[in-house]
Amino acid sequence: MGGYVSAVELRRMSDVSPPALTALLAPARLPKGARKDALGLIAKVAGGGLVRDLVFLAPNSAIDRRLRVPIGETQDGDIATIEAEVDGYAPAYKNLPHRIRLRDETGFLSVAYFRGAKEMFERMWPVGQKRLVSGTVTIYDGMRQMLHPDHVVDPDRGEAPPPVEPIYPLTQGLAGRTLSRTILGALDTVPEAPEWLEPSTVKAHDWPDFRTALEHIHRPTSPEDVAPESAFRARLAYDELFARQCALRLRRQHRRKEPGRAVTGDGSLANKIIESLPSRPRARSSAR
Repeated sequence: MGGYVSAVELRRMSDVSPPALTALLAPARLPKGARKDALGLIAKVAGGGLVRDLVFLAPNSAIDRRLRVPIGETQDGDIATIEAEVDGYAPAYKNLPHRIRLRDETGFLSVAYFRGAKEMFERMWPVGQKRLVSGTVTIYDGMRQMLHPDHVVDPDRGEAPPPVEPIYPLTQGLAGRTLSRTILGALDTVPEAPEWLEPSTVKAHDWPDFRTALEHIHRPTSPEDVAPESAFRARLAYDELFARQCALRLRRQHRRKEPGRAVTGDGSLANKIIESLPSRPRARSSAR
């Protein structure tokens, strides 16, 4: 997915149902809580502000967060998702970070922040309640710690970090989570579309259908789903090439139906050139 299919090209794929086209060409909407200027930043990254632009924006990579284990089973360098109880909070002091201590039946985990206000951490980490955190576990001074976790959610609300998190290109001022939520919101508006490729082509490459390919790109079940060589990326790349070729073919057909314009002259300009020559050209030269 090196670029995106233009609106004109999409309209010319006559086998696509109108509902699918309408959804793809609709303006994208920001999720609740996002800054109003975020849509302009997203359009800058995605190449436009339509649903089409967002769902065709491929991730650069993906983070595997499927390791969900007790604290005591984590190793140095693991990207882990851990559910534990908030055991205590120590505010920052001089060069020391804010620290929140989590505990479960297997041990303790220290969550550290070098930035932030005490009131914010007390709201995020109420002592005695459980939190689900995801990030990189390291060993510091003999104790497990997680510096600036990527996700902190309340499991009692049914929240959870994505098992595999796609990572998208960003720009200054645009948060990755805002872009991801906007893309998923746009994806959810795209309905199923009839297959426009030859069945033999799809079968030969063992490709999924178009909607499934989009789903696995933005909600991957493994990091390999977003790799350039994956079947999901290959299917969407072929769709892009196919759409462009259809557009070129239809444009050529349209131009063939238009009558050509003949360019004829009365010879007056040619005669002026001949008359300006120092000598008259021979008959054979004139014929040429």
